[in-house]
Amino acid sequence: MFMPDHIRNLDEWIIWLLADEFHQSATIDLIEQRTGYRREDVLDSIASLERAKAIAVYRNARQAMNIDRIRLVPGGMRSYEELKKRAGTG
Repeated sequence: MFMPDHIRNLDEWIIWLLADEFHQSATIDLIEQRTGYRREDVLDSIASLERAKAIAVYRNARQAMNIDRIRLVPGGMRSYEELKKRAGTG
């Protein structure tokens, strides 16, 4: 539950987790459990990342307000590569 030192905010941490730990796809519950952030904060970051075209959001077919999964897309992978450089691992 500790944010890596080179990560500055929850948006970056979600990108890092998706690329580094979750094989580019995860549920909201997984992100919430791993980060320890409140669901509302996670959902705010997901909305921000979706607007920035860093992730794709897959919503429930019956209840569009519910998110089934999120997935890293090429824009998010570019951000991940920048985070790796900042960490000194890329």
